[in-house]
Parts: sequence; C-alpha cells; structure tokens
Amino acid sequence: MSIRKTNSIITLIGWLGCMLLLSCGCDEQTSTKDTQNGFQTVKTYEKGPLKLTVQVDNSTINLAQTVSLRFETILPEDYELTLPDAEKIYDPDEFILLNRDDEPGKLLPEGNILRHSTFRLEPLKPGTLTIPELTFTFTGPDQKSYEQLSEPIKITATDILDAQEPDLNLAPIKDVVALPDNRPLYYGLSGVALLAVIITALILWHKRQQRIREQNRVFRPAHELAYARLKLLADEDLPSRGEIKLFYQKLSDILRFYIEHRFALRAPERTTEEFLDELRNSNRLSTENRQALEDFLRQCDLVKFAKHQPARPEIEQSQNLAEKFIDVTADVDCKIELNPAQQRQITQGRNW
Repeated sequence: MSIRKTNSIITLIGWLGCMLLLSCGCDEQTSTKDTQNGFQTVKTYEKGPLKLTVQVDNSTINLAQTVSLRFETILPEDYELTLPDAEKIYDPDEFILLNRDDEPGKLLPEGNILRHSTFRLEPLKPGTLTIPELTFTFTGPDQKSYEQLSEPIKITATDILDAQEPDLNLAPIKDVVALPDNRPLYYGLSGVALLAVIITALILWHKRQQRIREQNRVFRPAHELAYARLKLLADEDLPSRGEIKLFYQKLSDILRFYIEHRFALRAPERTTEEFLDELRNSNRLSTENRQALEDFLRQCDLVKFAKHQPARPEIEQSQNLAEKFIDVTADVDCKIELNPAQQRQITQGRNW
C-alpha cells in the first residue's frame, strides 16, 4: 500500500511539473490578469448613473476554504454611494466575516469613480449557503436617494471528508522494487516555491505603487486655486492683444469652476440663465453676493455673445469683481484635489 501511494504522489508531482513548464510558455498578459483578479462575475446591474458588478472568487468550496465577495461600482464623483452594512451581507448561521477591504476610489477619464469592496467569508457548515439580497443606496447632487437590489447568491460548501473517500482495499504484496526517483518531486516543489516568490513580489510591488499614489495626491483650497488662476490670466494680458472675448470667457470659467467646488453647484455645464435660476432658489449665497454674481455673469455674456467691447476700466472692474466675490466667500476647509494634468499646468504657469 505504501509503494502504491508513493507512485501516485510521483505521478501527481510529475503532472504538476509539466503544467508548470507549459505555463512558462503561456501569454504573460493572461497569467497576470488571472493572478490579480481571480473573480468571476455573478451579475451586473445598471440603474441610472450606477453600474454595479457582483463577483465571487469561487462558488463551490469546502469548509477549509473561504469565499471572497467583491462589489465593483462605477458612479459619478458627485454621487454618494452607501454599501450594505457588513452584518447584512451574510447569515451568521452560515458564514463569519474574516475581513473587509475597501480599495481607494479611482477616477475614470469620463469623470466617474471606480470603487472595489471585498468581503472574505468563511463557511460554518456544509450545504447550499446563501448570500442574501442586498441593497445599495446612492444619493445624487439633488439629495435624492435611489436603491439597487442584488439577487441572492448561492454558495456550495462541502465537508472536507466528502472529497476524501478512503480506499480500504489492500493491494497484493509485490516483490522488492527499486526506490523511486524523487527528482520530479524536487523539481515540482522548487517550481511551486519560485512561483510563490514571484506572486508575493508582484503583490508587494502593487501595494507599494498604491501607497505612492496616495502620497502624491494634492489638495488645495478652492479660493487659493482660483487666485492662482486669476494671476495667470492677468499675466497673459489678453485685453492688450485685443482678445477681450477670450479674456472674459476664461474669467467666467475660473469663477464658475470656483463656485462648483465651493458651493457644490454645477455651474460649468449650465447656461447663465439655468445657473441663475438654481441660484435664486438656493440659500447658499447671501442676497448681496448673489446679485453681484448675477451682474458679473451677465457682463461676461454681453462680451461673449453680444459682441460688447468694454473699455479698459470696465475690464479691470470685472476682474476686481471676481476677486472680491472670492474674497468674501473663501473657506479654507473647502479643498479641491488636483489631478496630475492640473498640477503640471499650475507649475508651468498655464491656465485651463
């Protein structure tokens, strides 16, 4: 019986060694993707601006293994997402929560935020276990809340002994045989150890890159950024070159950008009339500041769309009006995260 088991082990290790050698010739991109992800999508839901993808790393496990449940969400950055409470994600009679990992949000090119949240669960009993229906809540800039429900997920957990049927039949006694060659076993174990070292190095490198990105994030108060952009605009001296319309367009953009981040009002994408209508129904600005802002924006529209040609004193008055508005509404606690492109433009003395 001992010799028979030894031969089985040698055959298994030899097979693993062949698979390891074959994997060396596979496409590196596919291998990296499987190592870093390892999740299979259960279902993808879309509701309004929210895209929710529910994933698990394995839907069939035994009691000695764990299952990782991951939620991938894509939502505009001005929306607030609320995940289900951790205790509602699993039945305490079926699972225990080992850990939760919320990765930092990633800003996508279209302005959406990509987030990943992973919950690692350990089964408590064999059978068909259920991850219940979950509720995801997201709130828009209009403070209205919406819900997206996910369907229950079935996880099959088997007992460890179920997969290990004992072989009680004794093999007949054989003659003395030569000791097996253990070199395939050594080669297989060496290959597995080398693969583990490579995987560990990749994980450590990825985590280090994440820490570096977090350390390089730059935040500046909204009013300081607006002052810097006004100074850059003044240095361009566009009116002296006859580019008055471009000057007023940039001046208006600077103030609209400041208002969006200071008061959470979507100023840049709206017309002046749409923005002013919302402003009249809002209590975020005093009556005096609201009137000053309305006069400023209408003056800019006259130049941009009605071909009004203001004199030099009128131009300077418009710039002073913008600076005064920023002065009286500045808040040091209201900060903006600059992306790498904006950081380079400020450093190089260029506006956007």
